Amino acid sequence: ALAEALRITFKNSLLYPVTTASAPREDSITAIPDLKFDKLLDSLSRLVPRFQFDLPPYFINNARALSTLEGIAKVLDPSFNVLTIMYPY
Repeated sequence: ALAEALRITFKNSLLYPVTTASAPREDSITAIPDLKFDKLLDSLSRLVPRFQFDLPPYFINNARALSTLEGIAKVLDPSFNVLTIMYPY
C-alpha cells in the first residue's frame, strides 16, 4: 500500500515534458521533470498519519521554507524549475 501511495504521489508531483515521436530517445530519457513542490508536500503530509511516519520536527519547517522559496522564485520567473538547478549535483 505504501509503495502504491508513493507512486501516485510522485506521479502527481513530477510532470515530465511531453516528447514527440520525432524526438531522439536520449532526450526523453534525460528530460528533467517539473517538480510541483506544493503537491509533493501536501501528498506527503497526508501519508504521514496514514502510514504512521515519525518525522523530525525540523522536516516540516524545512519543507515550508522550500515551498515558500519556490513560490517566490515562480512569481519572479514562471519558468523556474528547482530540479533544473539541482539536477547536475
